[in-house]
Amino acid sequence: MTAMWINTTAMWINMSPVWINMTAMWINMTALWINMTAMWINMTALWINMTAMWINMTPVWINMTPVWINMTATWINMTPVWINMTPVWIHMTAMWINMTAMWIHISPMLIHISRRSRLPAQIPDALQAAPGKGCGRWGVIPHTSRPGVIFHTPPPTAAGRAALQALRPEFTGALKTKRRMKVFSTVKLGLTGISSKALVEKGRNCVDMLTGNPAYTLPANTLTDLTAACNKLEQANEEVLFYGGIVNHQAKRTAFGELADLLRELAGLVQAQSNGEETKILSAGFEVRRKGSPVDKLGTPENLRPMLTNFSRQVDLRWNRVDNAVNYQVYANSVDPAQEDKWELVAYTSRTAYTVEALESAKFYWFRVQALGRKGLISPLSQTIKALAA
Repeated sequence: MTAMWINTTAMWINMSPVWINMTAMWINMTALWINMTAMWINMTALWINMTAMWINMTPVWINMTPVWINMTATWINMTPVWINMTPVWIHMTAMWINMTAMWIHISPMLIHISRRSRLPAQIPDALQAAPGKGCGRWGVIPHTSRPGVIFHTPPPTAAGRAALQALRPEFTGALKTKRRMKVFSTVKLGLTGISSKALVEKGRNCVDMLTGNPAYTLPANTLTDLTAACNKLEQANEEVLFYGGIVNHQAKRTAFGELADLLRELAGLVQAQSNGEETKILSAGFEVRRKGSPVDKLGTPENLRPMLTNFSRQVDLRWNRVDNAVNYQVYANSVDPAQEDKWELVAYTSRTAYTVEALESAKFYWFRVQALGRKGLISPLSQTIKALAA
């Protein structure tokens, strides 16, 4: 029995490492199974999310398909227009080059003729003398009852008057001096669309040009307050640039408004004290408003184009603004653009955009725009475009 016990104990000792190894292998396999189970759970959640995203994206894809078809058709329609316009642009460029060369060629000739025409040849030498001896610059023009002479400054001298009376014995009256009508200029404030940085530069420029300017008598602290407002807006700009934030942006807007108000008050003072003289207005750091000219025609609305839309049975149109236009008329044709009786007025708007509604989905329409101005001015029709209703 002792020998059997010894043999059994030796066998148990030999089997113990095998059992330990098997136990360790079971533990590793269990951990691997747990990791695989977690990975399967994550993959299942990812599959569920991807399925939900695909379900949500399907309506968007369906809605975007007509838009893509519409844009492709527009691109196909615009390509022949671009091809046709390219030779016209080349021709106009060549014409502009030829006109420029002609202008350069004849400019010296016109200047020479203009100078020669100011002083007629029949005026004696006494009239052509220097201002100290003669009459300065002269020019002869026809008069209603008899030939007359209009004199430019400086005024005629005694020698010039005697020479003129010898040339025109019938002239015994006073010499007529040419007078020019005074032009009244208006201050251009120039605050529309200006940035905060440019506004600060404008304010500082006005301070620099008005400091010691003898043409203006400003109220006390006017330039001091304007300088302080410039400094405040400049500091607000830096704080927004470095820190951002709602509070800093609001402070910037407040400082911008305060400086703009001070510049408006200053522009009123400059306008009042300059008496409409352009040189005085410019000496204060402001610009002069350009004189308007009568409008006798309107330009053609350019770049008429359809835009993307997420709504069915609609076409969203855009076009470029026409100078001096008040309103726009939008026309649509669902049959044939060549048939004028099929065009219908669908909109009357003051904006450069309009959405045509209540159209038939997946059907092509043609559109064109016309600008309207004051006093009955009507522009030519824009180019005709073809668009697919969503």
